[in-house]
Amino acid sequence: MWPRRRYNRARPGEGRWNMTPRPHPGMGSGGYCICVACGTRVPHRRGVPCREERCPSCGKVMLREGSEHHLAWLEKQRKKATD
Repeated sequence: MWPRRRYNRARPGEGRWNMTPRPHPGMGSGGYCICVACGTRVPHRRGVPCREERCPSCGKVMLREGSEHHLAWLEKQRKKATD
């Protein structure tokens, strides 16, 4: 069989499918990778996930600024500060 394509529903409750493919997931080519250990910001390189980058200062794994993981880390830091 050929590859399955994912399609968007036209509207909730409507039985027909919208035949436009979903866009590929991702945050685009711009932005920054940040180190949560030392705070270093490095411009994101297209095609290389930030989690595969190492911090040039301390060597730790980096996160994409604004990503789900980065936002979870920020929330964890806020909770630590209030406790």
